[in-house]
Amino acid sequence: MVSLQSKIIFSPFDKNKYANIIEKIVHTKNKTEKEKSYKIIAKDILTEYEHFDKVIEGPSIHEFQGVPFDFIGCKEGKFVIIELKGAINSFSFPKDIQLARMRDFINEMTKRNIDTLPYLLQINLRQGIYRLLDEKGLSFFFKKTDKTLGTRPIEPIVDKIVDEIKSRSLITV
Repeated sequence: MVSLQSKIIFSPFDKNKYANIIEKIVHTKNKTEKEKSYKIIAKDILTEYEHFDKVIEGPSIHEFQGVPFDFIGCKEGKFVIIELKGAINSFSFPKDIQLARMRDFINEMTKRNIDTLPYLLQINLRQGIYRLLDEKGLSFFFKKTDKTLGTRPIEPIVDKIVDEIKSRSLITV
């Protein structure tokens, strides 16, 4: 038996507030359009319910392939990356390659003396609930991720994020 040593808490959000967005997600086939809609709900959850600060979207997939998170921001003065996984009836989870790239991103940021805390925000639309896994909740998955995954260079994404941190004064670097 494996213990995550972290409570996984399910929290409600006001799904009625997002009824039109949820309806759009349910009926849209285009993945890019769905992701844009999920991000609207996610940003509200992060700022209004979870009290993250300075939340902005991470680099676009048109800019970089393999970005292992959807948002950057701050939580209690610390720099954070947040991966979003939304689903209509369940909770989705990142694939191993994405977890490996997230781990590689954090390691590269550490080399540059920027502490980075990872979060995974999972949204279940029909239930109107979400869960937010923090570093403790994700550490088990990082340990189990194949170390040979994530061969695409992460440094260009790190360079872009370091520039964002400095230009937006997210944290003191």
